[in-house]
Amino acid sequence: MFKSYPVCSAAQAGAELTMLLMKRHNLTTDDIEKVICEVPLLVDISLIYNHPKSIREAQFSMPFAVGCMLAFGKMGLAQLTDEVLMNTKLQQQIKKVTMYVPEYLANDPIVLQQCPEAAGVTLITKDQVEFKDFLARPTGMPGNPISTTDLLTKFMICAAYGSLSQSTAESMSLRTLSMEEELDVRQLYLS
Repeated sequence: MFKSYPVCSAAQAGAELTMLLMKRHNLTTDDIEKVICEVPLLVDISLIYNHPKSIREAQFSMPFAVGCMLAFGKMGLAQLTDEVLMNTKLQQQIKKVTMYVPEYLANDPIVLQQCPEAAGVTLITKDQVEFKDFLARPTGMPGNPISTTDLLTKFMICAAYGSLSQSTAESMSLRTLSMEEELDVRQLYLS
């Protein structure tokens, strides 16, 4: 399991689907009046902050994750700062997002077993046109693997964020990808 975004795994489907819908329908932030996220119970009890006041709270907030997608077109490590959290544009987008557990997700044993962190997202435009879809498993979760290219990109971004040099990060990523062939795992991370 690999999370695409640096927030709780319960927020992944809602954030990803918001961006997919915006791209699919050529929508901008200014087009969108409201975002409704329909989620299973596990997501609802995991994402408890509708109006996060700290980065820690933001990581457990569907409105923050979706709000970042609306405000910045992305949700990454660079968005996990107090300055970004207090950004006026982000705060306006957070207010557009609501999340709830509908009956069809609350009591479905298949959902609870096979896609407990799913999300249905409805984007409502200022013209009251609705665009909606459902994502059972976000990219990187079991049943929807992340591509090796995207995983390496994520690794390089995380390495740079952690002040690792590009050459060291590239070397580590290549060794990690060949892990199954390594007889001595300690050799993976020796320079």
